[in-house]
Amino acid sequence: KLSVPDYSSHFINVSVDYDSSRGCIYGIGKYLPGSLVNLIANEKDGYTFSGWYQNGSLVSVDANLEFAARESLTLEARFETAEEFIEPLSSGDTFTEDNLLYTVLNTTQNSNLVSVSAADKNIVNANIPEKVIYGDYVYTVSQINSFANCTKLKTITIPSSVKIINSSTFYMCRELKEIILPPDLTSIGSSAFRSSGLEKVTFTGNKLRTIESYTFEDCYYLKEI
Repeated sequence: KLSVPDYSSHFINVSVDYDSSRGCIYGIGKYLPGSLVNLIANEKDGYTFSGWYQNGSLVSVDANLEFAARESLTLEARFETAEEFIEPLSSGDTFTEDNLLYTVLNTTQNSNLVSVSAADKNIVNANIPEKVIYGDYVYTVSQINSFANCTKLKTITIPSSVKIINSSTFYMCRELKEIILPPDLTSIGSSAFRSSGLEKVTFTGNKLRTIESYTFEDCYYLKEI
């Protein structure tokens, strides 16, 4: 009896989850390691292809997706109606969520970064999330831009994803008494806390490289750093 080796374990499996009532996918199957994978999304009438996703994160909005087969994976292809579809945002675009204004910094295949500011100068408590969802897209908050002149702001929670606090961010936040800075913070801009009511500032990491001029200028109540 002829013995045929089993090479099935050498193949890489590429699968896609999708709603077949909205569209179809070509290119699903098994590939040799290093070979080119070409996935094609074809929408049906009344629907628009909105993107390829992996573990909930956007990979690409191109209907034709090419990549080298490195490891088995499962992608999700999304098709939406005109009412459901939201175009991906570009650098400089803004959106508002829970009294916070987000500005898109950049979008890449691996990350979508935003800065955050106060959408309402009367904000009292600001709980900044590490990630925020707009439409079908997930954005990571990496910078704090402006809460200047939020004279009623009493508390703020800053996520570990924040790496930069920009200039004059908390200028004139008279009611803000304490702030805990995230561990991966690398830069604090000029006059960031100027004329605020801060009494205590806590640094939780050791990655801070830049503190610009006048950061704590006129912080008359500051007792502990």
